[in-house]
Amino acid sequence: MQVTGLFFSSLRSADGGLNQIYVPFVKPFFAAIFAKLVKTDIDQEVKKRSIVAAADLISVCSNVLSQDEIGKIMQVLTDRLKQDLTREAALRAITLVVLKETSNSFEDTKFIATINQQLIALNGL
Repeated sequence: MQVTGLFFSSLRSADGGLNQIYVPFVKPFFAAIFAKLVKTDIDQEVKKRSIVAAADLISVCSNVLSQDEIGKIMQVLTDRLKQDLTREAALRAITLVVLKETSNSFEDTKFIATINQQLIALNGL
């Protein structure tokens, strides 16, 4: 998973988006990463790496992924915020997605509101 996440950085074009020659590979990558992302009975390190790899996928390939695919990943990341063992990785992943200029996945204010509510609840505010 870590290699997969790092691999996405090499797929960027000069403008920061996905180099078009790699578009056919995005859906298979999504399927592989999402399969690991939703599994609950895997090693903690694999869970954390799949969370980061999913964020890397969105940050580089958001223009190829459907809003439904991005929404599925973001929902899992939101769920991972609730779990102590995956919270840090999920927060890093969400931060990565939101900070990337090429990402349009955070346009949904409902998602941002959900994340905000969860962070407030976690901090006991």
